[in-house]
Amino acid sequence: TQEKDAWEICNCYYKLYEVALKQSMKEVASDALKSCILHLVLSKYDIEQVDMMHRIKKLTDDNKEGGMEVYHSALVLFTTKEIIAYPFEGQDALEANPSLGSGPTGGDEVKNHFLKTFHARIIEHNIRVVATYYTSVRVSRLCTLINISQDELETFLSDMFASGDIAVKIDRPAGVINFSSIRPTEAILSDWSSDITKVLNMIESTSHLINRENMIYKV
Repeated sequence: TQEKDAWEICNCYYKLYEVALKQSMKEVASDALKSCILHLVLSKYDIEQVDMMHRIKKLTDDNKEGGMEVYHSALVLFTTKEIIAYPFEGQDALEANPSLGSGPTGGDEVKNHFLKTFHARIIEHNIRVVATYYTSVRVSRLCTLINISQDELETFLSDMFASGDIAVKIDRPAGVINFSSIRPTEAILSDWSSDITKVLNMIESTSHLINRENMIYKV
């Protein structure tokens, strides 16, 4: 909690959920799972996070008791390729979860950090959704779609590009954002290998021509 590592907190609560479930402590298990889902949503987007979201969403498909429905709905929102409104229905219930910023190393500063992160995760999700459906979009249009300012948008796009979440170029004079698909590492390596082979073939051909000229003119 002190390090504000939502992913680690999420995994800790999931372990608590598993233990409580084995000991038939249903109420404790339910609270732990809610806290797990909350911090899962707050975690940075990557393959592991997405996989866990889908697994827990399936786990809560038939468990809508004790306020779990709100948490399940949040997972549905973040695993569906649609823009999430801010604030979304039930968000206040998630933000009121007592585990947010709790513990001996927590406090208001940690809680406020996570609340700010919550909004950031929604914006990042919405940008990824737009990048999925559009190859280019006007800056003004995207700002309207996800309800943020141009400066905030550029900051998010820069951070997401740096982390490898999206491939994007911003044409500031034209006011256009261009999205492109992120190529797999294997494809980039394959192209590099092919380019090296072409260069070596050109060097070999050039060397052969030079040697031939030397032989003909006896230089």
